Amino acid sequence: SEEGQKPADGCLEQRRRKRNREAKGQNNKQTKPVIVKIREGAAETCKQKIKTINKPRSWKRLVAQ
Repeated sequence: SEEGQKPADGCLEQRRRKRNREAKGQNNKQTKPVIVKIREGAAETCKQKIKTINKPRSWKRLVAQ
């Protein structure tokens, strides 16, 4: 598991939970809420976006960034 490798970060934590949930066979949904980190000046904020993804492969690549 990826726990403990990085300092506690709410955004990453949410995204990790989301990724783990998606990995359990729910990859066939086309529209997924995705928690993304967006830089605004010096501040990084967590925003929830709806992205439409056709293939699980592109979903994994998107999350891995």
